[in-house]
Amino acid sequence: MQKTYEFVCFYINAYKSMFQFSTTKSLSLTEWLTELKEFQLDGYFSTPILGRSYDYIPMVTSITTTKNQNLYKLIGSQVYDVKIEMIDGGIFGQCSCPYDRPCKHIAAVILWEMKLDLS
Repeated sequence: MQKTYEFVCFYINAYKSMFQFSTTKSLSLTEWLTELKEFQLDGYFSTPILGRSYDYIPMVTSITTTKNQNLYKLIGSQVYDVKIEMIDGGIFGQCSCPYDRPCKHIAAVILWEMKLDLS
């Protein structure tokens, strides 16, 4: 059973979480992810998880990309399926790993989409 974690949410005039959608342009999920900054992930992922996720960036493979949903495979000690999707003004992540909180695989996918230069 896959877990779903809401890691980005935008509530108009009520609450602003660490990530916000631009109100002046319409972005696809991939475009939105590439505009994120690394520091914005700190409030969602624990420091150890975020730290370990950098090692997994080269293991990410994009499978399917649509305007509101991206599917990935991450090949580590096992093959993990990661889904990132935009639903009703929020960004949600799912991973097939057994970890019961936002995991390094979801973080690695986001960092991979951010197109970080790790050299």
